[in-house]
Amino acid sequence: MTALTMVFRLAQEAEKTWRRLNGSKLLPDVAANITYIDGVHPDRIAA
Repeated sequence: MTALTMVFRLAQEAEKTWRRLNGSKLLPDVAANITYIDGVHPDRIAA
């Protein structure tokens, strides 16, 4: 139980310095395995 408490406290301290992901709105596209071309969504490329 002591080790579990220590790991929990260490995780809480580490969490204070974490930052939000840049582009978190794009995570569903990443999960759907969509490949961007030069940073542009494939649907938005002019044909």
